[in-house]
Amino acid sequence: ENGDIRYVMGYRPRGYGFFELANGRFIIMERQTLIPTYLIPHSTQMYEIDYFGRVYKTYYVPNGIHHDVCEMTPGGNLLVVSNSQCGHVEDCIAEINRHNGRVEKFLDLREVLKTAYRDRTNWIHINSLEYDPVTKNVVFSARNLHSIICINWKTNKLKWILGEKNFWNKTPLGYKLLKTPEYMPWHFQQHSVKAVHENLDGREDTMHLILFDNHWNLRRKIPAYDNDD
Repeated sequence: ENGDIRYVMGYRPRGYGFFELANGRFIIMERQTLIPTYLIPHSTQMYEIDYFGRVYKTYYVPNGIHHDVCEMTPGGNLLVVSNSQCGHVEDCIAEINRHNGRVEKFLDLREVLKTAYRDRTNWIHINSLEYDPVTKNVVFSARNLHSIICINWKTNKLKWILGEKNFWNKTPLGYKLLKTPEYMPWHFQQHSVKAVHENLDGREDTMHLILFDNHWNLRRKIPAYDNDD
């Protein structure tokens, strides 16, 4: 209540920070054990630790991990962002078995988005994940596509895209765009898309998301960019 600092964790993980778990512990990514990629080295190990820095489990992800770790259910498997390593990076999602550390599923987003905008090494740049255990849907932030994308984790089907319409209407995936107001202010190269679990409008058929809008146009130029500083 007073804003007093009670505790500081001195350990410095890989730059993506600490990911809180339902059991009060954290997942952190190792700084030293890295794998080369086509862009920058990524950690291959992550630890489950407590507030004292004690390690309870070590997980190994062969293709590297970066940006986000998401508990699918309290105490359940972990979703992490990974790499295809086939000329591209930051374009895959892996499900890690919480108990034995096995990679239960590895989804290459090239299977879902096909060749749409696959024209550079870091073509998607997934930088956050959000899983809904009821619908089995994964919502992720595709920074270098200026979009928020929803897929079904069970079927791998593309459910919807929230992004500027002219950007996607040039592709075969334009029909997956959500309908939006004509003059909606758009996010550009957004980060940290997360669900707001509070029911803000009293309805059961809506979903609320919060995101950090970097609002820049550096990694992929887009005609709709408004040059708003």
